[in-house]
Amino acid sequence: MGQSTAQKVLGNKRKRGDSTSGLVESSDSAIGEVVCTFGKKKREIVEEIGLGGLLHLKTNMTHSRALVFWLLRRLDPQKMRILLGGGNEMALTEKSVERVLGIRSSGVELVQAKRAIPDSLKLTLHQTFGTRSPKVLPKGDELRRVLLKEYGEEMSKKDEDKFVVALSAFCCAYMLGPEERSAMVPKNIWEFISVAGNVRNCNWARYVLSIIRKNAQEVKNNMMHGDPFSVRLGGCWLYLEVIKL
Repeated sequence: MGQSTAQKVLGNKRKRGDSTSGLVESSDSAIGEVVCTFGKKKREIVEEIGLGGLLHLKTNMTHSRALVFWLLRRLDPQKMRILLGGGNEMALTEKSVERVLGIRSSGVELVQAKRAIPDSLKLTLHQTFGTRSPKVLPKGDELRRVLLKEYGEEMSKKDEDKFVVALSAFCCAYMLGPEERSAMVPKNIWEFISVAGNVRNCNWARYVLSIIRKNAQEVKNNMMHGDPFSVRLGGCWLYLEVIKL
């Protein structure tokens, strides 16, 4: 996949990352810290599953919470257009996500389950990632351990599938789809991403937009019924900030 818009602007974005009020540490830097260690085989897998643009993420980035809040407040969740004022609008599309982040905008939709995670899946995840118990879902540390492991010159099919699942979960937790700002894998995606074949053909751009839409609606609801500044803003902040440039 070609160079993403995000890659082109990352240098300037890092220079703006000072102690100015309103700037917060970027959770997607965690992805940059991991992928920068990847050798040829792991990088090929990242490209294969449609997340090639993330190979160019840097560390020590910052984001503007104020800007993200401003954009989400002006986003029409139904039309997926940001009202900029003066009659101007900015459309959020799957192709724009692909252009900005360098991730796939075709393939199957990432299904967000409406039911609780089956106990059988919890047990499988426990056995795969070594969580404390079958009741505890994999978190960042368990996923990071799989991603940083040295597999040698060849990866078995089992190791490759485990890596693919860990990578998709890690990226959703830290950048693509955190439902809040805390880096947690959304529980409703585990059934889908636990199958490596699903991950290999996933439409990541559509998922990114679905989480942004959900957060925009929550911001609007909170503004109507409570304190708008108490909202834990989720979604892909990098996409929102870069598309506004």
